[in-house]
Amino acid sequence: MPKALELVPPESKELWAALQVELANSLAQSPQGDRAENIEQAIQHYEQALKVYTQKDFPEQWATTENNLAAAYWSRIRGDRAENIEQAIQHYEQALKVYTQKDFPEQWAGTENNLANAYNTRIRGDRAENIEQAIQHYSLALTVYTPKGFPNRSRGTAHRLGNLCLDVHRFSEAARAYTMGMDAAEELYRSSIFQASREAELVETRDLYRRAGYALAKSNKLREAAVALERGRARGLGEALARDRADLERVREKDPGAYELYTKAVEELQSLESQERQGESPDGRTSPHLRDLMAQARARLDEAVDRIRRIPGYESFLAEPGWDEIAAATIAKMPLIYISAAPGGGMALIIGRSEGDATVQAVNLDRFSEERLQEHINTWFEGYGGWQEARQKLIEDKIGAEEYLRSRDKWFEAIELVTGQLWQEVAEPVYAALQPWKPDQAFLIPTGLLALLPLHAAWRDEGGRREYFQDLLPLSFIPSARTLVHARRNARGADRLLAIDEPRPVKAGPLKNSHAEVLAIGSHFHDPQVLKHEKATHSAVLKSLPEAQVAHFSCHGGANWQDPEKSGLLMANGEVLTIEDLFELHLSGARLATLSACETGIPGARLPDEVVSLPSAFIQAGFAGAIGSLWKVRDDSTAQLMKAFYNNWRCVVPKVFRTCPGLASCE
Repeated sequence: MPKALELVPPESKELWAALQVELANSLAQSPQGDRAENIEQAIQHYEQALKVYTQKDFPEQWATTENNLAAAYWSRIRGDRAENIEQAIQHYEQALKVYTQKDFPEQWAGTENNLANAYNTRIRGDRAENIEQAIQHYSLALTVYTPKGFPNRSRGTAHRLGNLCLDVHRFSEAARAYTMGMDAAEELYRSSIFQASREAELVETRDLYRRAGYALAKSNKLREAAVALERGRARGLGEALARDRADLERVREKDPGAYELYTKAVEELQSLESQERQGESPDGRTSPHLRDLMAQARARLDEAVDRIRRIPGYESFLAEPGWDEIAAATIAKMPLIYISAAPGGGMALIIGRSEGDATVQAVNLDRFSEERLQEHINTWFEGYGGWQEARQKLIEDKIGAEEYLRSRDKWFEAIELVTGQLWQEVAEPVYAALQPWKPDQAFLIPTGLLALLPLHAAWRDEGGRREYFQDLLPLSFIPSARTLVHARRNARGADRLLAIDEPRPVKAGPLKNSHAEVLAIGSHFHDPQVLKHEKATHSAVLKSLPEAQVAHFSCHGGANWQDPEKSGLLMANGEVLTIEDLFELHLSGARLATLSACETGIPGARLPDEVVSLPSAFIQAGFAGAIGSLWKVRDDSTAQLMKAFYNNWRCVVPKVFRTCPGLASCE
């Protein structure tokens, strides 16, 4: 490029300036070389171009170059940071002399957004005034960046505006901004063809729904807050249940054509989604044919849904969850509890039903912020990770028993510390607020990283005696209200048991108590099916699951933190029954899956609100509820727990209650 500049004739100033800008753009965006030096060179070339690109002679090129120069100053590494931001603000404001909303709406909105970013990070001047300027410029950008017109930019700008308003406790403004961001996120999600691209959109959305729920609750818009939190939870699971397990008997009667179109489209989508999971097109680019088929199937599904929505009673069929769906999940004395952390504080929403309509109560969790939650997560996983590393080193004879025991004790200390603090910061205020409801049970919907922690094990010291949240009130974890509704609807009997008894051979230690555990559990069922040792193969289990109403797995398991769909249960011959395998199942309905194995209840950390875990996969497969563990567990204590659980469930709990999902399980 420099040689090209040398070859430009002196009279070709416009070409010379264009080459200067092109070179500056390349340097500013280059991932190669020294980043700091590249930006310095880019600034020099932009400034050279401005000697030709004047506002009078080349207004549009001048404005573009001013905008790019501002961006270069804002990202500049060298020099005084405060002065660099001042330079960025000046050049953005220069660009706005030409970039008007009327003549250049998209460029104007982009510059307003960038100017807001600069004011938000400004070091000089009054902080309150800088925030006011940033809010004003973000708001102006959003007059053009609408959810339908510019969904990606709308989501980002609205999210940043919401965060800024939330930081200064302007909750109503934050709620409006977040609501716009959610509308934009919905446009982006719906336009995504592949499951992988939908997950990518959810990653970009990050904490939007949680923060929206908090801001709405602080604005006393409690129903809207609950809806926001519900929409941000278990999106994939909820949609799969709503789509694949819809009650369409009346549709079959009223519009047989719509029913047939819908069922065929769903079957086709299930097949195509299976192909995607098997690696046909993980990013949607390597197989245009699969992309076309997926788009066509979704179009046919949309056509069927439009027809179904014309039938009375189906107006909101497959729509995003709303208040009516949340209310439908509530039962008297069995409230739902959404729990969310935000910057500076947290919130719990109790949705209950006493007489007539469902109502919402907000519980401020002022000591439970995003920052505080992150501290708990760090403490928890530093302790757990250190213990797991020590266990492996002990097995490999790299450390002695004494060092291992120190690591184990640190893990136990982390459990004690975090669960004790969770009582003070979350469980105690929630439990106190629940007392007027006189609940028999509660369904917890923890959002974000809180789902990785055992809130049910939060404890208090009562007169020298420890009391756990779970002991004070029976608790079940549910991915969302929508999943609870479908779990109740699809639950069947609980009489046919499939038990998996220590699959062998596997590269893992023996489970000495497995057989006694399975025998004790089997005694509660008539003619249980037991797949023991070598018979507990991957294929045999998948073949037997459709006939099971209760499935009990006594085996080894593990969570894949980075790719949760690879999490699974270890079957005979070292084969793994994974979440991906369970997604392929479409059972007619069953009661309970009990996963008596390690780390079976841990959701993926990348998208914790999607609750991609073994229990949720069993629910998607057709089970009303599932039980899992949040860490590695001892074989003997697990066997005792399982025996006690089944004894209470099958013998102590009255039979009339056995059809209620969640009574004794974590949904």
